[in-house]
Amino acid sequence: RSTFASTVYTNTGTAISGAGTGTYGFTLTINGTAYTASVTVSAGDTDQTVLNNVQTAITGVVSGKATAVVVATETGKSRLSLASTETGTANNIAFTDTGGLLARIGLTNGTAATDTVGGYVYKDLGNNELNSKVTLNGLNYIRESNTISDLITGLTFTLKAADATKTVTVNVDPDADGILAKIKDFIAKHNEALD
Repeated sequence: RSTFASTVYTNTGTAISGAGTGTYGFTLTINGTAYTASVTVSAGDTDQTVLNNVQTAITGVVSGKATAVVVATETGKSRLSLASTETGTANNIAFTDTGGLLARIGLTNGTAATDTVGGYVYKDLGNNELNSKVTLNGLNYIRESNTISDLITGLTFTLKAADATKTVTVNVDPDADGILAKIKDFIAKHNEALD
């Protein structure tokens, strides 16, 4: 999932509102759909108030395609976390930050987020970072979903977590007991029909 985090702010601080007040518009584009919102920042608004207002504005327009939450990183400090709800490169979140508020809080600074500085956590950088990657019989496959049902006819793989240090071996054997039970059932029904 495409994920971004703001810079960490002191809840009672006024660093965000101190950098400028007014109404700031922005657009999030997810899977080709643009979601436009705006947030008013007033003089004296605490950083937590501004983050909460950004969260509310995003949640109000994204139609369940993303989640925005303000999380307490430690007592008295918070940051905004924003993530698409679906996996895959198509669900990467792209920003149009007309008013500059998202840049001010660190969501759109273009670098990886740290423990205190905002940025992306997971983002499409052009190498399928948001997609599932599977190697099967030495060949690499990329899918937008963690549920893969088109590699081997009749099998569906649900990928749970990535660990490049582990190789997972999947063996598929015929269900001899299941086949035998179906044959016996068929014979029994055939015999009933003949009686």
